[in-house]
Amino acid sequence: MRVLLTRSADNCSKTAARLAAVGHGCVILPMLVYVETGENWPDGRFDAVVFTSAAAVQGAERHINARPGAKGLLSVTAYCVGEASALAAREAGFVNVIAGPGDSHQLAELIALSGSGGNLLYPAPVHKAFDFASALAGWQVSEFALYEARLTDPGRQALEAALRQSDALFVYSPRMAAHLSKIMHGHGLLGQLGNLTLIAISEKTALAFGEAAGIEFHVPGEPSEASMIGLLSGTLSDPMH
Repeated sequence: MRVLLTRSADNCSKTAARLAAVGHGCVILPMLVYVETGENWPDGRFDAVVFTSAAAVQGAERHINARPGAKGLLSVTAYCVGEASALAAREAGFVNVIAGPGDSHQLAELIALSGSGGNLLYPAPVHKAFDFASALAGWQVSEFALYEARLTDPGRQALEAALRQSDALFVYSPRMAAHLSKIMHGHGLLGQLGNLTLIAISEKTALAFGEAAGIEFHVPGEPSEASMIGLLSGTLSDPMH
Protein backbone atom coordinates (compact mmCIF):
# COMPACT_ATOMS: atom_id res chain seq x y z
CA MET A 1 0.00 0.00 0.00
CA ARG A 2 1.05 3.61 -0.52
CA VAL A 3 0.83 5.65 2.68
CA LEU A 4 0.39 9.42 2.68
CA LEU A 5 2.76 11.02 5.20
CA THR A 6 2.32 14.65 6.24
CA ARG A 7 4.83 15.17 9.08
CA SER A 8 8.12 17.05 8.75
CA ALA A 9 10.31 16.10 5.79
CA ASP A 10 12.90 14.46 8.03
CA ASN A 11 10.33 12.35 9.88
CA CYS A 12 8.62 11.41 6.63
CA SER A 13 11.89 10.10 5.21
CA LYS A 14 12.50 7.92 8.27
CA THR A 15 8.97 6.53 8.16
CA ALA A 16 9.29 5.90 4.41
CA ALA A 17 12.33 3.70 5.08
CA ARG A 18 10.44 1.72 7.75
CA LEU A 19 7.49 1.25 5.40
CA ALA A 20 9.74 0.15 2.55
CA ALA A 21 11.31 -2.47 4.80
CA VAL A 22 7.94 -4.21 5.10
CA GLY A 23 6.88 -3.80 1.50
CA HIS A 24 4.86 -0.56 1.54
CA GLY A 25 5.35 2.61 -0.47
CA CYS A 26 4.59 6.16 0.51
CA VAL A 27 3.55 9.57 -0.76
CA ILE A 28 5.37 12.36 1.07
CA LEU A 29 3.67 15.72 1.51
CA PRO A 30 5.28 17.53 4.48
CA MET A 31 2.84 19.80 6.30
CA LEU A 32 4.89 20.40 9.44
CA VAL A 33 8.05 22.46 9.88
CA TYR A 34 10.06 22.65 13.12
CA VAL A 35 11.54 26.07 13.87
CA GLU A 36 13.68 26.66 16.95
CA THR A 37 12.80 29.75 18.96
CA GLY A 38 16.36 30.72 19.90
CA GLU A 39 15.37 30.90 23.57
CA ASN A 40 18.29 30.29 25.95
CA TRP A 41 18.56 26.94 27.69
CA PRO A 42 18.16 27.18 31.49
CA ASP A 43 21.32 27.11 33.58
CA GLY A 44 21.89 24.71 36.44
CA ARG A 45 22.19 21.02 37.16
CA PHE A 46 19.36 18.67 36.27
CA ASP A 47 18.41 15.23 37.49
CA ALA A 48 16.34 14.34 34.44
CA VAL A 49 15.03 15.67 31.15
CA VAL A 50 11.67 15.04 29.53
CA PHE A 51 11.22 14.85 25.76
CA THR A 52 7.80 14.87 24.09
CA SER A 53 9.10 14.62 20.53
CA ALA A 54 12.13 13.59 18.51
CA ALA A 55 12.39 17.26 17.47
CA ALA A 56 13.07 18.21 21.10
CA VAL A 57 15.77 15.55 21.31
CA GLN A 58 17.40 16.84 18.13
CA GLY A 59 17.37 20.37 19.56
CA ALA A 60 19.04 19.08 22.72
CA GLU A 61 21.65 17.27 20.65
CA ARG A 62 22.52 20.47 18.77
CA HIS A 63 22.74 22.38 22.07
CA ILE A 64 25.08 19.77 23.57
CA ASN A 65 27.31 19.60 20.50
CA ALA A 66 27.66 23.40 20.45
CA ARG A 67 28.51 23.68 24.15
CA PRO A 68 31.03 21.16 25.54
CA GLY A 69 29.97 22.05 29.07
CA ALA A 70 26.48 20.74 28.37
CA LYS A 71 27.58 17.17 27.72
CA GLY A 72 26.75 16.27 31.33
CA LEU A 73 23.09 16.34 30.29
CA LEU A 74 23.67 13.06 28.45
CA SER A 75 24.15 11.28 31.77
CA VAL A 76 20.81 12.24 33.33
CA THR A 77 17.66 10.16 32.92
CA ALA A 78 15.83 11.00 29.70
CA TYR A 79 12.09 10.40 29.99
CA CYS A 80 10.67 10.12 26.47
CA VAL A 81 7.00 10.19 25.51
CA GLY A 82 7.27 7.16 23.22
CA GLU A 83 9.54 4.86 21.28
CA ALA A 84 10.33 7.35 18.50
CA SER A 85 11.65 10.00 20.90
CA ALA A 86 13.41 7.30 22.95
CA LEU A 87 15.21 6.04 19.85
CA ALA A 88 16.24 9.60 19.00
CA ALA A 89 17.56 10.07 22.56
CA ARG A 90 19.65 6.90 22.38
CA GLU A 91 21.05 7.96 19.01
CA ALA A 92 21.89 11.38 20.49
CA GLY A 93 23.98 9.73 23.21
CA PHE A 94 21.70 9.71 26.26
CA VAL A 95 22.73 6.68 28.32
CA ASN A 96 19.67 6.23 30.56
CA VAL A 97 16.55 6.43 28.40
CA ILE A 98 13.06 5.53 29.59
CA ALA A 99 10.37 5.23 26.92
CA GLY A 100 6.82 6.12 27.89
CA PRO A 101 3.60 4.72 26.45
CA GLY A 102 3.14 7.46 23.83
CA ASP A 103 1.02 9.89 25.84
CA SER A 104 2.26 12.88 27.90
CA HIS A 105 -0.23 12.33 30.72
CA GLN A 106 0.88 8.72 31.10
CA LEU A 107 4.52 9.78 30.87
CA ALA A 108 3.96 12.19 33.77
CA GLU A 109 2.47 9.32 35.79
CA LEU A 110 5.53 7.23 34.98
CA ILE A 111 7.86 10.01 36.14
CA ALA A 112 5.84 10.51 39.33
CA LEU A 113 5.99 6.79 40.10
CA SER A 114 9.78 6.89 39.87
CA GLY A 115 9.64 8.60 43.27
CA SER A 116 12.97 10.36 42.79
CA GLY A 117 11.97 13.99 42.36
CA GLY A 118 14.54 16.71 41.72
CA ASN A 119 15.20 19.16 38.91
CA LEU A 120 13.57 18.28 35.60
CA LEU A 121 14.46 20.00 32.32
CA TYR A 122 11.62 20.29 29.80
CA PRO A 123 12.50 21.59 26.30
CA ALA A 124 8.92 22.21 25.20
CA PRO A 125 7.14 23.10 21.97
CA VAL A 126 5.51 26.52 21.75
CA HIS A 127 2.11 24.83 21.39
CA LYS A 128 2.35 22.27 24.17
CA ALA A 129 -0.54 19.94 24.88
CA PHE A 130 0.38 19.05 28.46
CA ASP A 131 1.64 20.89 31.56
CA PHE A 132 4.34 18.79 33.25
CA ALA A 133 4.98 21.45 35.90
CA SER A 134 1.43 21.14 37.23
CA ALA A 135 1.39 17.35 36.99
CA LEU A 136 4.68 16.72 38.81
CA ALA A 137 4.40 18.19 42.28
CA GLY A 138 7.57 16.46 43.45
CA TRP A 139 9.74 17.95 40.74
CA GLN A 140 11.14 21.40 40.06
CA VAL A 141 10.37 21.71 36.35
CA SER A 142 12.50 24.08 34.25
CA GLU A 143 10.41 24.55 31.14
CA PHE A 144 11.28 26.67 28.13
CA ALA A 145 9.97 26.95 24.57
CA LEU A 146 12.61 25.25 22.44
CA TYR A 147 10.79 25.05 19.12
CA GLU A 148 7.59 25.76 17.27
CA ALA A 149 5.90 23.11 15.16
CA ARG A 150 4.39 25.13 12.32
CA LEU A 151 1.59 23.58 10.30
CA THR A 152 1.42 24.38 6.61
CA ASP A 153 -1.09 24.09 3.79
CA PRO A 154 0.40 22.69 0.56
CA GLY A 155 -2.55 23.94 -1.47
CA ARG A 156 -5.49 22.17 -3.06
CA GLN A 157 -3.69 20.91 -6.13
CA ALA A 158 -0.82 19.26 -4.25
CA LEU A 159 -3.11 17.82 -1.60
CA GLU A 160 -5.57 16.43 -4.11
CA ALA A 161 -2.75 14.81 -6.11
CA ALA A 162 -1.28 13.24 -2.97
CA LEU A 163 -4.65 11.85 -1.91
CA ARG A 164 -5.25 10.42 -5.37
CA GLN A 165 -1.90 8.60 -5.31
CA SER A 166 -2.38 7.16 -1.81
CA ASP A 167 -4.08 4.08 -0.38
CA ALA A 168 -3.71 5.00 3.30
CA LEU A 169 -3.02 7.96 5.57
CA PHE A 170 -1.03 8.01 8.83
CA VAL A 171 -1.95 10.70 11.39
CA TYR A 172 0.25 11.15 14.46
CA SER A 173 -1.29 13.85 16.65
CA PRO A 174 -4.61 15.53 17.44
CA ARG A 175 -3.17 18.85 16.30
CA MET A 176 -2.24 17.49 12.87
CA ALA A 177 -5.57 15.66 12.64
CA ALA A 178 -7.50 18.87 13.27
CA HIS A 179 -5.30 20.72 10.78
CA LEU A 180 -5.81 18.10 8.07
CA SER A 181 -9.54 18.10 8.65
CA LYS A 182 -9.69 21.89 8.42
CA ILE A 183 -7.71 22.29 5.21
CA MET A 184 -9.36 19.32 3.51
CA HIS A 185 -12.72 20.80 4.38
CA GLY A 186 -11.58 24.18 3.07
CA HIS A 187 -10.37 22.68 -0.20
CA GLY A 188 -13.47 20.52 -0.59
CA LEU A 189 -11.45 17.29 -0.36
CA LEU A 190 -12.89 15.60 2.73
CA GLY A 191 -14.83 13.18 0.55
CA GLN A 192 -11.57 11.73 -0.79
CA LEU A 193 -10.70 10.41 2.67
CA GLY A 194 -13.36 7.78 2.17
CA ASN A 195 -11.10 6.16 -0.44
CA LEU A 196 -8.24 5.71 2.03
CA THR A 197 -7.43 3.47 4.96
CA LEU A 198 -7.02 6.06 7.71
CA ILE A 199 -4.80 5.09 10.63
CA ALA A 200 -4.49 7.39 13.65
CA ILE A 201 -1.94 6.83 16.40
CA SER A 202 -4.60 7.13 19.13
CA GLU A 203 -8.34 7.49 19.61
CA LYS A 204 -7.79 11.11 20.68
CA THR A 205 -6.08 11.76 17.37
CA ALA A 206 -8.85 10.05 15.41
CA LEU A 207 -11.50 12.09 17.21
CA ALA A 208 -9.72 15.31 16.28
CA PHE A 209 -11.01 14.89 12.72
CA GLY A 210 -14.19 16.62 13.86
CA GLU A 211 -15.18 17.73 10.37
CA ALA A 212 -14.78 14.21 9.01
CA ALA A 213 -17.60 12.56 10.93
CA GLY A 214 -18.61 9.26 9.42
CA ILE A 215 -15.20 8.43 8.00
CA GLU A 216 -13.70 5.22 9.38
CA PHE A 217 -10.53 5.40 11.44
CA HIS A 218 -8.34 2.51 12.54
CA VAL A 219 -6.38 2.82 15.80
CA PRO A 220 -3.61 0.44 16.88
CA GLY A 221 -3.52 -1.18 20.29
CA GLU A 222 -0.45 0.87 21.28
CA PRO A 223 0.22 4.52 20.35
CA SER A 224 3.39 4.00 18.33
CA GLU A 225 4.45 4.16 14.71
CA ALA A 226 5.53 0.52 14.82
CA SER A 227 1.98 -0.42 15.84
CA MET A 228 0.54 1.71 13.03
CA ILE A 229 2.73 -0.06 10.48
CA GLY A 230 1.85 -3.41 12.01
CA LEU A 231 -1.84 -2.56 11.78
CA LEU A 232 -1.44 -1.65 8.13
CA SER A 233 0.46 -4.82 7.35
CA GLY A 234 -1.81 -7.15 9.33
CA THR A 235 -5.52 -7.38 9.90
CA LEU A 236 -7.02 -3.97 10.60
CA SER A 237 -8.89 -3.52 13.88
CA ASP A 238 -12.54 -2.60 14.04
CA PRO A 239 -12.72 0.98 12.81
CA MET A 240 -13.59 3.85 15.12
CA HIS A 241 -16.14 6.28 13.69
